Amino acid sequence: MKKYHPRLKPVHGVTVINHPLYNVWAHMRYRCEDENNSAYHNYGGRGIKVCEEWSKSFESFALDMGLPPTPEHTLDRKNNNLGYNKENCRWATRTEQCLNRRTFKNNTTGETGIVKKQNGKFIARYDENGKRYNLGSFNTIEEAVSYRTEFLKLFESNKEEALKMTERRARLDSQTGIKGITKNSDGYLVRVTLLDKTRKYLGFSKTLEGAIEKLNAFNGEYK
Repeated sequence: MKKYHPRLKPVHGVTVINHPLYNVWAHMRYRCEDENNSAYHNYGGRGIKVCEEWSKSFESFALDMGLPPTPEHTLDRKNNNLGYNKENCRWATRTEQCLNRRTFKNNTTGETGIVKKQNGKFIARYDENGKRYNLGSFNTIEEAVSYRTEFLKLFESNKEEALKMTERRARLDSQTGIKGITKNSDGYLVRVTLLDKTRKYLGFSKTLEGAIEKLNAFNGEYK
């Protein structure tokens, strides 16, 4: 793929090859325009495009977006179903991006990270780097969304305190409130139903905190 900018021409007083936004621009284009890119199916493959002005000019992209306010801010699309252009892009923190994440086809509630149970209650959870954080069971979808939002905001600034929210919520719920953890007279059993409908035993813990750790340590997919 061609790079449509003279390497020696400065932008923001910096040559392109040394500019902090150059890799952001290049990766944006690759995932939308290169069918061999591993992320193409989530971007170009579903119709997400880079506007012509940005695709052909790194300078236009850099001047339109400006530098991110902090190193924690990354490129984000306001509407995840639309492409990369000046009107639809912003610099956002990880929490802002998580709250803005699109829902997938198998989502039945219309809210990211919220699953409806057969008993009518709603489970809230958050997945990151192959680890799932179970946030508890709620009577209404509004309660589940609110609690998950609070967790995400705290997770970015103080992860240790955020994890206490999973323990506190579990104590408020009937039984444990966490799918995969069952209380008995001696402690807590941790087991999940895999996608192929088989049950997998993950361990036993005398404490709820230990059971949550075992469940969060499991990297597989389960119902």
